[in-house]
Amino acid sequence: MKVSIVRLTPADLDAVDGLMKRYGKTLGFLPRGALQSYLEQEKGGVLGAKTDAEQLVGYLLYSANPSYFRITHLCVLEKYQGQGIAKQLVNDLKNSATTQRSIKLNCRRDFPANTLWPELGFVALGEKPSRSRDGHFLTIWQLTLAPVNQLELFQAKHHLRLLISSLMPTSSLILMNRTLTKRCLLKHCSLIF
Repeated sequence: MKVSIVRLTPADLDAVDGLMKRYGKTLGFLPRGALQSYLEQEKGGVLGAKTDAEQLVGYLLYSANPSYFRITHLCVLEKYQGQGIAKQLVNDLKNSATTQRSIKLNCRRDFPANTLWPELGFVALGEKPSRSRDGHFLTIWQLTLAPVNQLELFQAKHHLRLLISSLMPTSSLILMNRTLTKRCLLKHCSLIF
């Protein structure tokens, strides 16, 4: 069965809430109002894995900061685990990065999901105590998306495009975009910035 990754909307609230409650022991509590804010993209966003029949079989809930994403929940129905859906969700988040240089998360080290993160390219940075009464520890995970120099190059190219587009008529821009190579853009980037 094919699964597609889509950005979820407030119309998906009940489906996401149902999965969250089903796996509440490992996901933790999130009030329905907070979940609604994520779906409305006020706090970040929610990516969903849906079957051809539009059944939600997994989701990734995240916040977006200028320099990093933070995963709050990653959930996949047991029946669909082991099929690469978690990897698809994380890859979709990675591909949506603009200025974010990393993805961060915390996971209790005694939860089965804690073994998933290295398989997805995350590196353990350390541990910290959780808020649980039982004194469990959280592993702090991070996935580096782009070293600083690559990010700065992307931003410089973006600034160059904005500068050029503000100075040139549209017809000249179309012609220029067709003729400039990446090497030429990089040369102009370094001269301007």
